[in-house]
Amino acid sequence: MSRRGAGAAARSLLALALGAVALAAWWKLLGGPAVVRALVATDARLALVGFLLVGVSQLFRLFRWLVLLRAVGPVTLGQAFRMLYAAELLNTFLPVKLGDAGRALAVSRIAPFTLGSASATIVADRLSGILVRLAVAPLAVLIPFNATRSLVVSVAAFGGVLVTAAGVGLVVRRRPGLLSVLVGWGLRCVPERVRGPFERTLSSFVSSLLTLGLAPAIAVRTFFLSLLALLFQAAAFWLYFRAAGVELEALTVIVGTAYLDLLAVLPAPPAGLGVAEWSVTFVFAWTLGVPGVAVSVTALVSHGMWLLLVVGLGAASSSAVAEMLPRPGKTDGR
Repeated sequence: MSRRGAGAAARSLLALALGAVALAAWWKLLGGPAVVRALVATDARLALVGFLLVGVSQLFRLFRWLVLLRAVGPVTLGQAFRMLYAAELLNTFLPVKLGDAGRALAVSRIAPFTLGSASATIVADRLSGILVRLAVAPLAVLIPFNATRSLVVSVAAFGGVLVTAAGVGLVVRRRPGLLSVLVGWGLRCVPERVRGPFERTLSSFVSSLLTLGLAPAIAVRTFFLSLLALLFQAAAFWLYFRAAGVELEALTVIVGTAYLDLLAVLPAPPAGLGVAEWSVTFVFAWTLGVPGVAVSVTALVSHGMWLLLVVGLGAASSSAVAEMLPRPGKTDGR
């Protein structure tokens, strides 16, 4: 094994070890035996329906990315499906989120995409999901809410970044020459031997992202699809809680799911080991005040169902993994 491969394996093992420690601490804090008893009593039929609703949520996510892809070039539904869920499989089980990078490489090999424009569709896809969740977050004032300072700061930071990005985009759209100036400044720290390909990729990325982000028709469609995806995901959590014996108000579950998804950007060990359980507990138990045992059961059920879905969809998309590998001699940003 090469030194680089050994280092990657060591990092993976360390991440898994840290995740196992986090899971063990969570299990100890929440009272593992009580959670097991509640888990055995869970209504499996409701949990299964919740699993199906998560699948529907993922369909809306797939259509959202397809809208962005087709604004740049022709892509079939099958191609988008395979690239998205092969990437999701890699993102879930690798310690570093390499799936999206592989997804960009795979898309860049479809004409007329470049690496820059492919990356722009992925970033716009992610930002659309975050924007919807930030739009839902203020609804927390309508429910009994004990948000911790860190969660409020995190949401405010997300909102600030998105508002700033939108402002910069509008300024650049009104003054097209400003884009060249900004790119020129960014290139000063890039080695000269790779400056040409990097400049083409960066210019393609920025111009494509601005086009996608500032086109009203695309923005409305992606926002609507993101909202549907969030609502179906929240409906799944509502059923998971019902399966655990707790019936929550719809608004509480929607807001909780939105905050939970915002926490998903945090680094996590392979398969989200430990981090997924802590995140659900942090949002629903400590922030929204849902009973602890029910939250623990829901955390385990939702995490297990998500992994089952990712493995199933990823296995059906495994043929796309070969397209996500770098190829020698590609230096033109394609």
